[in-house]
Amino acid sequence: GPMVAGEPVTIGVPVRGLTLMVLDSRLRPVPEGSAGELYIAGAGVARGYEGRFGLTAERFVACPFVGAGERMYRSGDVVRWVSTSRGRELLYQGRSDFQVKVRGYRIEPGEIDAVVRTHPTVAFALTMAHENTAGENLLATYVKATDGNELDIEQLRAHAAETLPSYMVPSAFVVIDEVPLTPQGKVDRRA
Repeated sequence: GPMVAGEPVTIGVPVRGLTLMVLDSRLRPVPEGSAGELYIAGAGVARGYEGRFGLTAERFVACPFVGAGERMYRSGDVVRWVSTSRGRELLYQGRSDFQVKVRGYRIEPGEIDAVVRTHPTVAFALTMAHENTAGENLLATYVKATDGNELDIEQLRAHAAETLPSYMVPSAFVVIDEVPLTPQGKVDRRA
């Protein structure tokens, strides 16, 4: 249908013969309305990428729900089910290409950013994983204050902990004055 300004982008409903599942990092279905990663199973799903075993292992995973030996495709899209006038549809939330593993959990840093950004003193938040000397990933969230506000790190940590499971609460909050951008105007994650 025609796009309406301000309307969220819905992906629509599944094609016949394909099952769409919205799963968390442990491949469990997420509660209705919660964000998760889109997985696709069914007759139309290929067995993998020709000759690319690493990518295949990451993108095509054994499906815990349907018949044994069935594979499902991990789309890399973060979505959630929503009810629209047309029924139940998938709402696109972003990409999961920045997923990281922390304490054995697969984490979507964007979910942490979204929660931290709901704090009234936060204008910008970006979470990244940094490896410590023991080879473990630790989460650091880079935050910039809204104009005229000071950031209280303990307050931000408590705010994150209200919504997020403990393994997703950042180990460190780093206050930045400016958001570094690439020449294309995207956030410069390296910087």
